[in-house]
Order: sequence, then structure tokens, then C-alpha cells
Amino acid sequence: MNSMEIVDIIDEFDNVVGSAERYDSYRKKLRSRVSHVFVFNSDNQVLLQKRSRFKTRPLHWHTSVNGTVQSGENYEDAAVREMEEEIGVALDLHHFEKYNFIHPNGHPVSLGIFCAYSDGPFSPDPQEVHELQFFDLGALKRLESEELCHQELIFLMDTYPKITI
Repeated sequence: MNSMEIVDIIDEFDNVVGSAERYDSYRKKLRSRVSHVFVFNSDNQVLLQKRSRFKTRPLHWHTSVNGTVQSGENYEDAAVREMEEEIGVALDLHHFEKYNFIHPNGHPVSLGIFCAYSDGPFSPDPQEVHELQFFDLGALKRLESEELCHQELIFLMDTYPKITI
């Protein structure tokens, strides 16, 4: 992760209206883009990552792959880059959807969501990912109830049609 990452600032319709340093966009609550990938295996289980202790919201479960879209990137480019960085694979992406989300602290983001299919193996980067685990869709509510999930994952569990439980 580069501490000087530049991100596009967007309006609620996903039009670029400026740019800012990534952490300034968080601090100033400027709308930016985030890509997510849900990886499903042949048993229709979903792969989740437990974020490393070096990330924000450490040791919380999150989507299979996730990351901020850098300035000039599109959602798919960011998803491919993050997939290789976080879990060490390149998979075909399917089923793109986009959602607006506002974090509890008021920071708005546009979430670009993809799904992919693989039984592994994966090569997680320990700086990014503490653990990878496949879950039955029904087990996700237990994680949510134990407050072990990132807020974006909780939102997507209730919204994204491929994962809605």
C-alpha cells in the first residue's frame, strides 16, 4: 500500500469531479470508489478474508478481495490488481453491480462489486490478509451478529443478489 495513493473524487452518479490523496478523501469524507470481489467455490461457498492486523479494521472479515480504486483506474482494473495483491491469483470477473454506501463515520463510497469462481489454491499476502476461509452463505449472519465483519461486507450481505442471505 502506498501512503500517497491518489483517488478520484466522484459525485453520487460516479462522475469524476476531482482527485485527492486517499486518506484525505477518508478524513474529509469525499466520495471515492472501492472495488470488491466475492469468490465462490464449486460448493457455492463464498471466500472471505480476515484483514491483516496492519489494515484498518484489523482482523475483521471482509469480501474475498477489496480495495480503493486509484485515480485513472476503473472498478475492474482495481479488482484485478487487488486480487493479485491480496490473494495471489488472477480470475475472470463476472456480474458487475454498483452501490452507493455511506460508512457509519459519514464517508460515502461507490462500491463496484464482482464475483469470480475458484476452489483455489490462493497465495494471500500476510501484509494484506490474515486468513482466507470459505463460508456457507448461512454462516455469514453468525459472523455479522458477532460484530466480526467490516461494515461494507455487512451492507453487501443484505444487498448484493449473489450473496444476499
